[in-house]
Order: sequence, then structure tokens, then C-alpha cells
Amino acid sequence: MKRLLGLLIRLYPPGFRRNYGQDMARGIESALAIGARGRLGRIGAGGLAAADLIRGAAQAWWDAGRSRLGRSSERGGVKGMGTMEQIRSAVAFAWRRIRKAPGFSGVVVLILALGIGANAAVFSLVDGVLLRPLPYDRPEDLVFIWSDLTSEGVPRAWVNGNHAHELAAAATTFSEIVPLDLGTATLSQAVGDRATGVVLGFVAPNFFPALGVAPRLGRGLLPEEQGAGTPHVAVLTDGIWRTAFGSDPDVVGSTIRLDEETYEVVGVMGPAFSFRIHQSLGDPTPPGVFVPIDVDIADMDVNEWGFSMAVMGRIAPGVPHDRALAELDQIASRLGERDWGQPAFRFAVGYLGGDLVAKARPLILLLMAGVAVVLAIVCANVATVFLARGVARQRDAAVQVALGAGRGRLAAGTAAETLLLALAGAALGLPLAHLFVRGLVAAVPSDLPRIDEVALDLRIGLITLVAATAVGLVTAVAPSLLHRGATADALRSAGSRTGRRTGAARGQKGLVAAQVALSTALLISVALIGRSMVRLLAVDGGFRAGEQITFTVQPGNEDSTDAEILGFYGALTERLESIPGVRHVGRVTGLPLSTRASQHHLDFKAAPGATGDEDHDEPLIDRMAADEGYLEAAGLDLVEGRWFRDEDLLSGARVAVMDQILAERFWPGGSPVGLRVGTPFDTVGFQVVGVVRQPRLYDLGADDRPQWWVPHSWATYRRMSVVVDGASGSQDLADEVQAAVRAVDPAVAVSDLGTMADLVENSLARWRFAVQIMGVFGVAALLLAVLGVYGVIAYTVERRTGELGIRMALGARSEAIQRMVLGQGVQLVAWGLLIGTVGGWASGRLLGSLLYEVTPRDPLSTVLALGLLLGAAVVATVLPARKASRIPPTEAFRAE
Repeated sequence: MKRLLGLLIRLYPPGFRRNYGQDMARGIESALAIGARGRLGRIGAGGLAAADLIRGAAQAWWDAGRSRLGRSSERGGVKGMGTMEQIRSAVAFAWRRIRKAPGFSGVVVLILALGIGANAAVFSLVDGVLLRPLPYDRPEDLVFIWSDLTSEGVPRAWVNGNHAHELAAAATTFSEIVPLDLGTATLSQAVGDRATGVVLGFVAPNFFPALGVAPRLGRGLLPEEQGAGTPHVAVLTDGIWRTAFGSDPDVVGSTIRLDEETYEVVGVMGPAFSFRIHQSLGDPTPPGVFVPIDVDIADMDVNEWGFSMAVMGRIAPGVPHDRALAELDQIASRLGERDWGQPAFRFAVGYLGGDLVAKARPLILLLMAGVAVVLAIVCANVATVFLARGVARQRDAAVQVALGAGRGRLAAGTAAETLLLALAGAALGLPLAHLFVRGLVAAVPSDLPRIDEVALDLRIGLITLVAATAVGLVTAVAPSLLHRGATADALRSAGSRTGRRTGAARGQKGLVAAQVALSTALLISVALIGRSMVRLLAVDGGFRAGEQITFTVQPGNEDSTDAEILGFYGALTERLESIPGVRHVGRVTGLPLSTRASQHHLDFKAAPGATGDEDHDEPLIDRMAADEGYLEAAGLDLVEGRWFRDEDLLSGARVAVMDQILAERFWPGGSPVGLRVGTPFDTVGFQVVGVVRQPRLYDLGADDRPQWWVPHSWATYRRMSVVVDGASGSQDLADEVQAAVRAVDPAVAVSDLGTMADLVENSLARWRFAVQIMGVFGVAALLLAVLGVYGVIAYTVERRTGELGIRMALGARSEAIQRMVLGQGVQLVAWGLLIGTVGGWASGRLLGSLLYEVTPRDPLSTVLALGLLLGAAVVATVLPARKASRIPPTEAFRAE
């Protein structure tokens, strides 16, 4: 912001900058510092300062022109007129012009309102998600700390609990180290007394103090409430408090049940509080209830517990960040040497704000670039219209100059007119922006972080005002240049349509070429994203993405035995299979495209494909537990061998199914079926009974880590996802599924209810949103560019009426005239297409993660965009071309 304001100082005359430049720079620093501490914020204070600088620059140039030329009072029309009087005169003159052409003015205001409103809406989204500081104390000092397991394909893995304990004890550059974990539970004793699934945030007691926040009601967590055997307490988020407890102010001190365990509610957070905890390898998730960590993290052996916690740290006040990161490296090296004899072990660090929006950043920046392009096209379009209107008024301007009016006064009148229209566009654009924001919030993917913070506010209004002022000044530049022409030439040519106006014509053509270039780059980007989505839709995810019902349940509590858990799922499966039309029922810990899996090492040192490299021969795999019905219910593709059987689950056999990636890597040309595979800490291992084609677990675009399934009876997880493959309609079956769960155990909540097809839809949400929004921008840009082409060609035909009529009188055929005009239109568009193609290829490189199996220079995307624009431009040229071919010679002579 400071650099931008420094650039605005350069708008002032050189002499003014020499005398007052340093004082202005110091004033800017002071204004920004005061604003940062006030309600406006740094951006709001910067917006006010920018408006003042732009207004002051215009005044400084006006005064400089008066003193240098000495023509303000003599040639301005009213001797002795002061600066404010001149401004009022220019505004009044501009207002009279606007009132004389209400249709023209209304169209310009509407175009500007749409462009400015869309810009304000997208900037609100950018501000709420990316720019606005997190609502915590000193958010720039908050970081996430990860285990760097790049050698095993996981550059950011969770941290072992003991490592988190050691960090808290040894790190001197961090004021707080906070271990975090995610879980789920069934909440009962809420409004309606119906079981509700909630996400739990297991946190250390210093979690809320580390963020610098406090509960709205009650208190936070206490140090004596962490660890095994401590009192069960909970802090509710505002959302859970409102939806599950009806905003009951007496909830603090009451008891609730989470997975049949009693917890005392000790606090309720305010509505502004929101926090997301990272999953193992998935997207950050916002908990609805926070409870203390219920295990002693100091005793979590790294080989037994593995990497199972997120860790947040706060760098101490005044400590340079590079010093804190260097200390983390020293501690990691000591822990790596202690646990594995590997001093090269490191922690990876990500800043809290950046980590939360990392996945959304490319999408948001793409929207910002798209709406900026549309606003630039709007400016060029309006400038083109004003340039054509300026040509029509050139004789009036020449008469005023001949009578003594200064050209600066004429330029001021044009600038005042465009500024008034731009401000009117901003006034209409803000209500439109409110509607656009609501539409954006409704359309964005549901997992976009901080979307609840997106809203129009005073800062956005001030920035919109500055944007409108800038738009008005920019669009005034082109028509103002017309006033620099020779007065006598203007007077001689004003009465003739064949007068020389090559400067205006070149300006119009240049502006239209710029519109076409920007539209081309935008449409190429839309085509690239659309082609990527088409490629993704064609990807075989390794499962049947049909109307099978999916849902998640978590019966019992932490003290439930394996027999009780398996008994619940056995009864539920039997109940679901009894529903008419149900063909298959299966369960698994991690559905495709759900990111839910646990990571473990397998030992393939004895396999034919082993290389002797430990990182290769002991890969980190995604392990899931499943039952005998999951293969058929989810539609997985069995390559060889078999899936689990009833006897596997009844006996708790140590059998497993691997995916085809593992089989081909370690048994190239062979088969692992019937062989045993161990783990680095388990020599007994598992007998491989089958191989399946890998279902995509994280993303349709890329899944290269191998997967491994074991029977649910061997790894008895409480939380399972169930797949029901039935013949009836999905809604009817969903109702019957929920009834079946209540019949087995009414205390168990059903969550994540959907279909297998929904998994694919959710995975494609980012691409779909990008295609939809950028498509809207692309259509708007295309229409504006076509209007610009039509306007210039129609203006050219009007200007050359006499010439074209004479050509017809001398025998030129109408087809030749049409081809000539069409050729001019195509030539006008060709330069824009060429420049836009280069810009589109450059923008394709910036799309990054939004492209899938499509290169930035994808020929088909380029051809589609160019063909669409060229075709639309030809259509826009046809009407003026047909009009030109029908000009009678008599009209040509009248024009002369």
C-alpha cells in the first residue's frame, strides 16, 4: 500500500514534488500508522489517502497550468474565476451534457456499474479470504509445525505427540507450542434430544491463550484438565451453541454427552471465532466442540503412535522468524538422532494464514485476475464510446477554443463528465456488488476457508470509490486528446463526413484491439480450465460413482470393546440388507475421494521388486479397514485373487488386499496373492488374498501413494463409512437408511449423508466453480469486445459514407464493398487475437493446480477461444458491411 501511494505522488507536477514530496511521504506513513490502529485499518486509510492524492494531483496540475500559461482567467470564459468556481462550472457543464443524452448516459452508467460492482464483489472475496488478517492476536506469528517426510512422499506429515512435548519444553523462541488433534463424536442432550454428529478439536489448554481469544460465555480450558483421567470439560463454538442448544445462555455449567461420555460445558466462543485443524493429508476442518487432549503426549512413543498430531506454534514477541526456524531445525536434528539415528530429520513450517488458504489461493487469485480484465475491457469500451462522441462534438470544441476557451477547460469538462458517470456507476454498482457477493458465497466450494468472513464494508466502499475515480480519469484520457487538434482544421472539417479524423480512428481501433486482446486471453484461460474439467470427468476413479447411499456413523465410546463395535455394525448391515431393493452393503474407514486413511509402513525387502533402498522397500501406504461387502457396494475392480470373506472377519484373520500399484512395483510380471507382507515392526505380517485397481483416495487428478485394506475385525475402528447399493430412489433410500440406524441404536448420529456420485462432484467443486465464474467473465468480455468492434466499424462506415457512395457510383459491386468492410473488421480483430493469444499462453502458466493433463499452450483451447472471438467479430461486422453496400450515390453527394 505504501508503494502504491508513493507511485501516486508521481502524478504531481515535478516542481510540486521537489517542494513538498518528502512532506507528503511522511504524511502518508503517519496516516497508514494511525489507520492500522484504528477502525478503518491500513487498507481503509490507504484508500482515503489515495483519493486525496488523486484529487490533489488534479488540483496541482490545474494550478500549475494557470501559472505557466496565464490563460485561466483570460481564456476561461469568466475573468477572475477561482479554482472552485471553475470546478463547479465544469461539473455543471458536464451535468448539462449528461441530461441532454439520457440514453447514452444510462448505457454508460449501466456498463460501469456492472464492471465496478463485479470488481467490488470479487475484491470482497479476496479481502475476506486472503487479505484480511486472521481474527487472532498477532496472527503473523502463528505457524503450523509439521514433520518433514519428503523422502516418503509426505512433505508435511503430522507430528508425534512426544515430539510436540519436547518442542514445548525445549523451544525458547516460541512463547506457545500447542498440540492439536481431530476427532468425531455423537452429541446428545441437545435441542430436540436427537443425536448429532460433531467434529471434536482435541487441544492443549493453552490453545485459546495462544490465539489471543477468550470465550464469549464462561471460560477456556485449564492445565489440570489435560491428560488421561482428568475431568471431562468442553468449549462450544457459536455455531453448535445456536443450532444444537438454541442459544441457551444457561448452557455453561450444564452437562452434555459426547459418545456416551458426560462432559461439562465450561465456555462458548463468540460468533467471530473460527479455527480449522488439519487432517492427516486432507483439508483443514473446523471443529464444533473443543475438548482437552485426553492422552499423556509425553508417553507417545514414536514407533507405537507414529505421527498423529497437528502442532501450532506462536513465535515469541520480538524474535526474528528465521531464528525461530533455525531453532526448530536444531531440535528436530536431536529428536531424529534419538529416535531413528537420523540427524537429518527436519520440521516443516507453514504460516497459519497461508496454510489455511493455500488450496484456495490459486482460485481466488484467478477470480481477481478475471474481474480485473473485465474492468479493463469496460474502461476501454467506455473510452471508445466517448472517443466517438468526442468526434461528433469536435466542431463545438473547436468553436469554444476559437472563442478563447482553454483546452485545459475543455479537458476538465470531459473529465468531469466521465467522473460523474463513473461515480453514478459506483453508486449503482455497490448494490449490485451486494447481490454479486451473495451469489459468489452461494456458488463457491463449501470447503473454502473463511468464506463466512466475506462481506461488503466501509473499506470496500472506499476502494470502490477510488476505483470509480480511476475509471473516470482513464476513460477521459482518450477523448481529451481530441482537443489538441488544430482549431482551423476542426472547423473546416466539422461540416463534412470526409474530414480527416485519423487520430480518433486510430485511438478507437487501438482501444478495440486492446479489448479483443484481453478477451482472448480470458477466453483461453476459461477454455483451459474447461478442458481440464472435461479430462477430469473422463478419469476412471477406480470405483462406481453411482447413486449408492453413503454415510458415516460412530457407535459406542472409547471404552467400547471390539465385540460391541462389530456387533453394532453386524446388526446395522443385517437391517440395511433387509430394505427392499438393497443389493449390497459394505463399510470402510476411507471412502474414495474422502482423504480418510491412516498411514503405515510395509516391509517389501523380500519382494522381487526390492531395490535395497529402505525408503523404496518400506513405503508409506494408506491403510483402510473394510468388511466383506465393501468391494461390491462401492464397485471396486478386483484384478486378481479375492476380497474378504465372512470367515476372515469372524476369525480376525491377518489377511489383506493391496492395490495394483503395489503389486506392479514389487512383483513386476508376477503375483503377490498367497504371499505374506510384513511391517518394519511386525514380522508376522499379512497374507495377501487379492489385488484391486486403485480407487482415487485424495483427488481425481493425482493419487500415486499405494493403498492397502485389512478386515474390520482385525483393525476395529469405531468410525466407519457405510455404502448402501440399492435399486430405489436415492432420497427414499436415504430416509430408510436413517430409520435403520435409529432402529439399531437411536443414540448413534448419521453424518456425511450423500451418494458415491457426490464424492466426485465435491472433488470437482473447485474446477466447476472456476469454469462457471470465469465463464461469466468470459461471456461479458466477449460481448463488450463485440460491441466495441461493431461500434468502430459502424463509425468507420458512417465516416466514409461519401467515399463508399462514390465507389458505388463508379461501379463497385455491393459484394466488394461488403468484403472490404468485413476485411477491415477482421484486420481490426487480428492484432487483438495475436496479442491475446500470447497473453492467454502466459496466463495459462499461472493457472497451476487448476490445469489437469492440459498444457498452457493447448492447441484446442486456443483454437476454441480464437474461433469464438473471430466468429463473433465477423457477426458484429456484418451489419455495418451490409449497410455500407447499400449506400446510394445521392446520399454520398449530400454527405459532401
